Amino acid sequence: MNIGELYKIGTSQLEKAGIKTSAVDARILLKQECRITEAFLLSHPEYEPSESQILKFQKSLNKRKKYIPIAYITGTKEFYGHDFDVNKFVLIPRPESEFLVAKALEAFKNVFLARNESKQLSVLDMGTGSGCIITSLAIELIKEYSSDDFRLYAVDNSEKALSVAKKNAKKHGVSNQIKFFKSDLFSNDKLPEKFDLILANLPYVSLGQKNLQKDIAFEPKEAIFGGEIGSEISSLFLKEAKNRTTKIIMEIDENSIPLADEHNLKITKDLSGKIRYLSLNI
Repeated sequence: MNIGELYKIGTSQLEKAGIKTSAVDARILLKQECRITEAFLLSHPEYEPSESQILKFQKSLNKRKKYIPIAYITGTKEFYGHDFDVNKFVLIPRPESEFLVAKALEAFKNVFLARNESKQLSVLDMGTGSGCIITSLAIELIKEYSSDDFRLYAVDNSEKALSVAKKNAKKHGVSNQIKFFKSDLFSNDKLPEKFDLILANLPYVSLGQKNLQKDIAFEPKEAIFGGEIGSEISSLFLKEAKNRTTKIIMEIDENSIPLADEHNLKITKDLSGKIRYLSLNI
């Protein structure tokens, strides 16, 4: 059986299982299990993979038909132009979170230009998960600044998530730029008292939506649900974060809108028009 036929079979199976991205997912899985590129798949549909590759492809299709996220099957997800390792212990990076990196770079530049020359700027990523945000930030910063100009910190309350984040930092060659801490918000007393900027992508989905979220059923619940309302963890974070910095950027959803008035924060919508971010002094 050739890869052209396999692609059609895979797409059909996923489509029948109700997977909306059946064609894209079949292509991703076929490329991974047959170890071929997109260009090869398109230009050589007659290529016949080995029996073991066909079996692996079918196993991956079976996982996807159970709605296991494609990123968990392949073990990787692109974010801010870079590939990050992911597994069931971390939230899958979303395109919407790239905004935090872009705004952090903008804020860093403004603070850097106004700083005392001897001051090393510090940035904290609260709830780092896979480390995609802080690692992407580090990759971009070292393109324009000296490593002596900044110090990055990443916090998560999951040791398994931190293991993934550290692996990603090492993978992209920025391990020396980031210090990782296991901490429930700011509870670790080894964390610095002050930061020039704090980024946060904390759990913000309400528990009331638990049965409505079919697409996130396989992701770690502790990284998704923020309480009965959804904003409880974000609220606790803000109460202390405002004592540690004058600049905050965080990802939220509509459950967290009341926090904007309570803490005098700016609301920003994402490209689809949904309320997605809160910021302080940025």
